Amino acid sequence: KRKNIYVPKTSTSTVDLTNINGILDTTSENNGIIPKSAKNYKYGYDYDYGYGRNNYTYKRTVVGRGEESVEVKALRQEPITSQIQYSEDGENWMDVGSNPVKFIYTVDAKGDVPKTIETADTRNLINISMANYYTNQTYGNSFKFDGTGYTNSEAVTPNLVQGYLKDGYPVANGYDNNDDGTSLKDLFDGTWDKVIQNTYVTGLNHLFSYDSSTGTYSYDSDKNYAYYDIGDKNTEKNFIVYDNKKYKGDGKRPIASFMPYSSWDDDTDQNKFAFGMMISFEFLQPKNGKINGQDMVFSFSGDDDVWVFIDNKLVLDLGGIHERATGSINFADGNVYVNGKQNTTLKQIFNSNTFADYTSHSLKFFYMERGRGDSNCSIKFNLPPRPTNSIEIVKSLANSDKEKYTSADFQFKAYLEDEEDRNQNPVQYNAIPEGTPYRVKKNDSLTDEVRYVGENNIFTLKAGESAVFEGIDSGLWFYAEEVGILSDQFDKVDITDWEVTYHDLNGNPVGTSEGKVSGQTKTYLARSEEKTAGNAARVEFENTCNAKNLRKLKITKQMNGLPTTDKFSFEVYLTGQNGQFIPYDGGYEVRDKDDKFLRKEYANSDGIISGVAPDETIVIDQILSGTEFKVNEIKPDDSKYKDPIKKVEDGSCDGGTVTGSDGKIALEKDAHVIITNTLKVDLTVNKVWSDRGIKHSSIYAGLYEADGTPIKSAELNEDNQYRYVFGNVSSSDLVYELRPVTVNENAEFTINGKGYVKVKENDIIVAKANNTDTKYKVSYGKKAEDGTMITQTITNTKIVTKLNLIKVEKNNKEHLLENAEFALYTANDNYTYEESNLVTNKIKTDSNGRATVNGLVPGKYVLKETKAPEGYSLSANVWQVLVRDNQSVEVTLNGVPVEKSDDGAFVIENIKLYSLPSTGGSGIYWYMIGGMVLMSAAAWILYKNKCREVLGK
Repeated sequence: KRKNIYVPKTSTSTVDLTNINGILDTTSENNGIIPKSAKNYKYGYDYDYGYGRNNYTYKRTVVGRGEESVEVKALRQEPITSQIQYSEDGENWMDVGSNPVKFIYTVDAKGDVPKTIETADTRNLINISMANYYTNQTYGNSFKFDGTGYTNSEAVTPNLVQGYLKDGYPVANGYDNNDDGTSLKDLFDGTWDKVIQNTYVTGLNHLFSYDSSTGTYSYDSDKNYAYYDIGDKNTEKNFIVYDNKKYKGDGKRPIASFMPYSSWDDDTDQNKFAFGMMISFEFLQPKNGKINGQDMVFSFSGDDDVWVFIDNKLVLDLGGIHERATGSINFADGNVYVNGKQNTTLKQIFNSNTFADYTSHSLKFFYMERGRGDSNCSIKFNLPPRPTNSIEIVKSLANSDKEKYTSADFQFKAYLEDEEDRNQNPVQYNAIPEGTPYRVKKNDSLTDEVRYVGENNIFTLKAGESAVFEGIDSGLWFYAEEVGILSDQFDKVDITDWEVTYHDLNGNPVGTSEGKVSGQTKTYLARSEEKTAGNAARVEFENTCNAKNLRKLKITKQMNGLPTTDKFSFEVYLTGQNGQFIPYDGGYEVRDKDDKFLRKEYANSDGIISGVAPDETIVIDQILSGTEFKVNEIKPDDSKYKDPIKKVEDGSCDGGTVTGSDGKIALEKDAHVIITNTLKVDLTVNKVWSDRGIKHSSIYAGLYEADGTPIKSAELNEDNQYRYVFGNVSSSDLVYELRPVTVNENAEFTINGKGYVKVKENDIIVAKANNTDTKYKVSYGKKAEDGTMITQTITNTKIVTKLNLIKVEKNNKEHLLENAEFALYTANDNYTYEESNLVTNKIKTDSNGRATVNGLVPGKYVLKETKAPEGYSLSANVWQVLVRDNQSVEVTLNGVPVEKSDDGAFVIENIKLYSLPSTGGSGIYWYMIGGMVLMSAAAWILYKNKCREVLGK
């Protein structure tokens, strides 16, 4: 099967589509054929350079003729029927049939002719028609095409036409401004007899460039020269737009030209300065008159006559033959400007400040060149053209401004009256069937994306998107449904200016409470009322998020260790409608550590949030569950700060699935990200001994991160005065004294082949003091902070305690005894001792019966009384004394704890001796009698023993 190929400025040739790779550089997808480029195309003829001299870059493929043509993505030969098929999306295929297929290329620059540029396909969106006139003609009595009435400046001549359209065309006021002036219809519909033959054309395409990021259409002759080829080969009625401007004319101030009937290299001026152009389209007034956050504006710059009518009323009047004039209509604030000055307002014209949101309107632009010297034209607008004979179904969110960060798909069905069974009662509806294409608008701007109705006649939209179904008879009844709505995510659906009803999965009506669907109905659908397509171009389903579904992302800045007055910045990303991360550029609140509101700010277009102080929290609200997030701190000065630590609070969100995700917003949860910074400092450690003035052994100190991770160690000894500086460390790092590991402990540091671990606060270690093993309690002083210097002190306090004694009379504890003396000895584990183990023998009770032994180190001791108080017997007891590491003391006698006084002194008793009687006292008699009896008994015992010895011999 052979089809035509059209390349600008070449002859038409043919190509066998079954062997396309033999001629064109192509790639294949889904069995389709997609041309890429044609270099030195051997069949093309360039009028300037002959055969095979020009290079072309493939741009698009067109199937069909003129206004009925369609731009396609791919071609293929169907494997079963061998029919040639085309696809608009690379997935759904239709037969080419008898339609021509053309591959459109831009022409690379050659000599003085610049390359051409790619422009937008605006067919069925924007209607463009033109007519070229003979020069030096006069239309009616008002419009002369010979330069008459030239203002010689940018000044315009207003009121040349009346303030309304008649039968769709302007009406001249006439010289006397009467109301029965001449219609300009013949000028713009090609019926004037001064229209050059074959130059009146309608359905023109590819004049405007389109910026999908802003929704802006534009053409500017100062940047790009445009040419319309009226030849019969241009069946698609496309402009050729060059990648450069071109001056043509003989005006006083040469500027880039708009002469669409003159080719780039046509240097003649015959019949080039008199033409008319009409542009028209339907559009919708967006919310607040803004598109993608910008005011919706239509603007023009150029010469000569320009009249812009909205809903058939004249709004912008730049009439007359003049130099370049400017004008604009702002649909957000309603102001209309001419040459930079406010001329009128929409309120004055329409008795309202601006148009109501989402109302449908028409724009008609009439433009004529009537001068003899120059012609220039710049048209720019971000109005969203609405395809003719279409219905639009829109998805939006009522209580969230985060639509572009919502990747959830919302499901819909649309129902049309049966065209073959119309005017029935009740109306017979059919769902728009699977496979039906629909165009996609995003944020009220039409895109090039085409989708298709899927299984079960369901089509999907994301928040902020619209489905535009074209070719709909305006008289057909229709309604639409949003289906599969989960009540725990969206508990209310409004349809702008429409009634709405709710139904369960079985089609039964669902009741509401305060307009909201109860959680008892897990899944439901929202159905619009029925209207005719001509009366309702737009159906907007606006979902209200359940409070469970509308959550927050919190980002808290913290400092670890030293504080700082520095401010910090973050990059924040949320998943967009394609499920991938895009910068967050919306608003946020700043709150202090007590959750007190501080200020409202906005992230920039790169998602950067700046000026965040420590202990401040960023709060981004109205985020739907299922949205994933990523937060990165813009790294501060790494010579001053350690790498930041990012932590997502446990349980505050679900796990993410997108690469680099920090998490996913969950129902009923607010995600919390904490980013902690730490200043780099020099940390000096000082080792202090409580028993100064004696020789101590060296010790090791270990540097640890705040979470306990060991970093490095250092030896502290007499040579470095028990002092060491850990340089360039985190201000939150800590230093601990180290001790050797014990059995079953894992070493944190290995020093000289031995394992060591940290000594915790108040732990006991053994160190050499004057070469004697001595127990010390380890303590850590509070870090002293001084700018970028931190000092930490480790103190080893020798463990000593005291033994408090109180001497009392046995059986009379109120009688305190002085001058009792004791000796204290170190003892073995079983409390045996040697006299050489004397600790002190200078323990003596005072007048209060008290004595204190100071400086006892942990261990076992024995206590002996060496001298009793006068009048008391010397105790033969040996008391056992135990001094523990915790500095507690225990005294026992033969395993029985010794009694303690109220103030904790150990009570030692002495027995009182009897007193001698005075001389001559009566008491001596009984002592003498007792003594004589004892002596007599002893003598008798000795006598008896002697007698036994004699008898034994």
